[in-house]
Amino acid sequence: MDERSRQTISDLLDLFTAKNNTSERQGFVSLNSKTKQFYSDSFVQNLRACKIKREDFEGESSLVLVIKILWKLIPLELFVHSDPDYESLAAVSIKSEFGIKPSEKTVKDLSTIFRRLRGFKLNTFKKTSLNLDNPVHRKILSSQKHCCPICLYRFPDIQSIALYDPDLTFIEDYEPMNNEVTLSQYHRRPHLDHIIPFYLGGDGAENWQVLCHTCNVGKGDSIAWLNRKGWMPPSRISDAMELSGSLRYALLASYRQDIDYQIPSPNSLLRIFKKDISKLVYYENLEVRVA
Repeated sequence: MDERSRQTISDLLDLFTAKNNTSERQGFVSLNSKTKQFYSDSFVQNLRACKIKREDFEGESSLVLVIKILWKLIPLELFVHSDPDYESLAAVSIKSEFGIKPSEKTVKDLSTIFRRLRGFKLNTFKKTSLNLDNPVHRKILSSQKHCCPICLYRFPDIQSIALYDPDLTFIEDYEPMNNEVTLSQYHRRPHLDHIIPFYLGGDGAENWQVLCHTCNVGKGDSIAWLNRKGWMPPSRISDAMELSGSLRYALLASYRQDIDYQIPSPNSLLRIFKKDISKLVYYENLEVRVA
């Protein structure tokens, strides 16, 4: 750790432990201009100290900013008008935000998002659930080699009716390996997951995948997920003491990207271990292994 990072840690500890420093604490929590500048100056050094690639951090942060821009394009009229003209709203919104006339394709794409959002808000847009009698769903599952594409759990050959059987809990009798970091339970009921939330990404095969229940819950809303990537620090003591579904998903999803999304051998399972067993459960101290 270099001098700048050591200084930021030292100052942070001083802030947390000093007496009679209410105003400084309030400034820290509200991220006032002085606080922002202090941590901005140590940005590169702190990335290096955390062993985070700058391009990864900046790429993920920039994606969040692009999505913030998308929300700026959504007018209130979309939800309050009895019969909105989606294309006109899209064209006006883009022109107002960027000061240029948008292309026909951009207007068409944004108007499609507007339709989905309005349908979701007014409860007229119902998303699809997994139906194993549906040949498209079966095809997706087959393309995944009957595995959850995140953790590689192999789904048993079940019929659609079994999905609604209350006697089937789909709780796996999971046997951890030595020093493996695990959840308390693994729920393996298959779910049709919308890769991008359906109110933005649509409700079609291009936006579907089949995840096990544990990965589906850990993933949550994939747009909200951008705000809790692995580089976010634990927010509670419990988050650093034991594995959470969200952190598990972050690790597995990152690992799957690194191996180019290919599914290894049929009996493979992705497991999580500490790099240093003397330290807590946090992203940088965990690694994924195929076993």
